[in-house]
Amino acid sequence: MPIVVRLFHDAEPLIVVLETLERRTEMDPFKIKGNKRFLVIARVGDSSLHQEWLQPAEYKNFDLCLSYFDSQPGRFSEDCDFYHQAPGVKWPKLKEIIALFGEQMDHYDAVWMPDDDISTNAYDINRMFELFMQYELELAQPALTSDSYYSHKVTCVNKEYRLRYTQFVEPMVPIYSREAFRVLLPTFEKSEAAYGLDFVWPKVLGYPHKKIGIIDDVPMKHTRPVGGGTLYQNITNNRWDDFHRVTKEYDVEVNWHPTHYDGVPKGTKVMFAVLAQHEEKVLAAQLDNIRHYNPDAGIVVYNAGKDREMAAHVNALICPNSRPDRSDNFALFMWDVMNWLHNNKVEYEYFITLNNDMLFVKHGFDSFLDKTMKYSDCMGWNLQRFSSKEEADDDSKKSMWKESRKWSSLLGDEGFIRYYSPAQVYRREIVKRMISAVTRAGVANKIAESEVQSLAEFFFVTLAASLKGRCREYPRDRMLNVISHENDVDMSRMQQAVHHAYYYFIHPVRGQQLIEMKHWLMGGDAVQENDSVQNEQMAENETQQEQQEQQEQQEQQEQQEQQEQQEQHSIGRRKRRRKVVRGKKKIWNKRKIVRGKKRAIPRKAFKKTLSKKAIPRRRRMIKRPLKGRTVQRKGIPKNKVNNSSQTVWKNIQKSAPSGKQIKAA
Repeated sequence: MPIVVRLFHDAEPLIVVLETLERRTEMDPFKIKGNKRFLVIARVGDSSLHQEWLQPAEYKNFDLCLSYFDSQPGRFSEDCDFYHQAPGVKWPKLKEIIALFGEQMDHYDAVWMPDDDISTNAYDINRMFELFMQYELELAQPALTSDSYYSHKVTCVNKEYRLRYTQFVEPMVPIYSREAFRVLLPTFEKSEAAYGLDFVWPKVLGYPHKKIGIIDDVPMKHTRPVGGGTLYQNITNNRWDDFHRVTKEYDVEVNWHPTHYDGVPKGTKVMFAVLAQHEEKVLAAQLDNIRHYNPDAGIVVYNAGKDREMAAHVNALICPNSRPDRSDNFALFMWDVMNWLHNNKVEYEYFITLNNDMLFVKHGFDSFLDKTMKYSDCMGWNLQRFSSKEEADDDSKKSMWKESRKWSSLLGDEGFIRYYSPAQVYRREIVKRMISAVTRAGVANKIAESEVQSLAEFFFVTLAASLKGRCREYPRDRMLNVISHENDVDMSRMQQAVHHAYYYFIHPVRGQQLIEMKHWLMGGDAVQENDSVQNEQMAENETQQEQQEQQEQQEQQEQQEQQEQQEQHSIGRRKRRRKVVRGKKKIWNKRKIVRGKKRAIPRKAFKKTLSKKAIPRRRRMIKRPLKGRTVQRKGIPKNKVNNSSQTVWKNIQKSAPSGKQIKAA
């Protein structure tokens, strides 16, 4: 506090002769001046990368607090909003820094504490905070780029996800919510290098569901080996001693291979759903093949095998709804993946199911879908229809017909449509309608309980058609069969498929043969044909495809014209009926007015209403023609016409034009 010494003369103050100034040190409390919602705190040395975090400046939506631990006092004081200087390690000193904020820490919605060797920018930090708040996380971290130094594979970026839910976050780059920060603050001084805190924090928070995660949408690069920075050279204790002491104190079960259990997928144009059942090396080869020929597509893996860890480390989306030992029910696999994507509001245009014995043979499948499905909502192989028991000519159709009553409330009674399973394609809009219809009907459990052989071949395409979806089948060449039920596709047929305009994948290819063909396709070991022969084949195939597309467009246009004509015809009939009804109402109102004595219509005005133009309309309104016949009111027998109606018709007869005789009943 300032000290003031005053001299007095004649009991009046003369002058202030001394005033000591308040002595300020680094330990003075911080004062928040702005209104930013987020805070970044970092312990930094001379080789810090924090200056990258500040650009571009227009995206800086956070306050930056730097705590300098090297030997040049005040070096980075101009780079930050709050500056602190003290030697030592990261985590015990962080508690000291936070004490300088005091109750002002409640001003911030989230706090990020990165190491000083993290390479990123203000835009990504802004986006990271935005996603953290959007998904209401309590504890998280940005994913690490593929070229980063890392300790656990789960922290590396997975490009299929926006974020993944885990029970693990590294102390290298943690983000805390306001509430989680208060709860976890006492743990900061438990370990100099934070060894063991990554396992302790989720338990202290109570392992909350979908509140701890890794944000893949904003990956950041860790530029130095783990534990190799200058900050960690100041550690005095043995790191592993700290690890065992901390995990024992909090009684934590350590999982050295943490994984994610759910996530938020990214949107994409093409979304593949892959059924995984057996060997992981075969699955890995298939996924490499899919990604090579469809680099921008999304992939969802559904683990229907007994090994629950089989697909845990593949670079793809993992459907958390996967059910073990249900590889026999392909419809259940399709429904679970569709429903999971729908619940996460994932944007896509085409949903495509893939068996575990398929291989792509060339690029351009998304462009092929745009052309062939221009006027369609779903597509599959070998489209078939049957509407009676007699038409069910194989075991699958017979088993489906046995359950026809079970599905009639949802699929209708007009029979079934069938697609052969490989690569069924559905647009997102028809998927939405199918999910809504199944949910309303409450038959989702029946999909799991059904005993139909190959239910997936009947259920979804029939449901799409019942919801007015437009169904078509893949174009195919009768002379070349590379999509079959039984025999594996051999090398010669695969080579023909590579140069055929209709075929972008082959089926079936199993086990070791799939791995070998994948290497042949992607490794450049293919036997090259003569260029002129290839060009001729490609030109011929393209011509055939164009002709088929023109025929399909003509057929679709004819169908649309027929539908429009039917609609116009029905609209015309409705309009004519409306005219008659309106005319009847108008005439009956006139009759009431004529009968009513209070509001009688003048004779001249009434004559005008019965001009020559009005008589044809009157004939349409009365069941029988007026001329030469008796008039019968609806609901009144011929011999029992009441007096009031006779009076009305006398008035009408008097006012009728000359030459027209109207007989009353």
